[in-house]
Amino acid sequence: MSLGRLDSIRLSCQRLIDLLERDAPCEVLTTAQEDLQRALDNAMDAYLRGNIQVEAPALPEVMYEFAKTELPEMCAGDSSARRKVLQRMRLFLKTMDLVVNPTERHPPDLVSSQ
Repeated sequence: MSLGRLDSIRLSCQRLIDLLERDAPCEVLTTAQEDLQRALDNAMDAYLRGNIQVEAPALPEVMYEFAKTELPEMCAGDSSARRKVLQRMRLFLKTMDLVVNPTERHPPDLVSSQ
């Protein structure tokens, strides 16, 4: 069974946090950041189609923009930039779960008429 879009974001965020805590090399951080970006792209597409509901509608686009524009630059930065990324990623995850509180709508099961 594949992960849902929201779980993919959470796992990608946590992986990036873990790598930042271990001061992983830039190439590894870049790969993790790209994985997160793919998960966010998929979720944003679903959100725009109405398949993900949120409690704070203004935040998904702001969070998406952060991940798309600021995160790649910070991951490639020096150790102080990486500490900032670590703090922002922890905040990103908390904001997602406690404020935005997204839920994924699943299409109803198709029932064959036999």
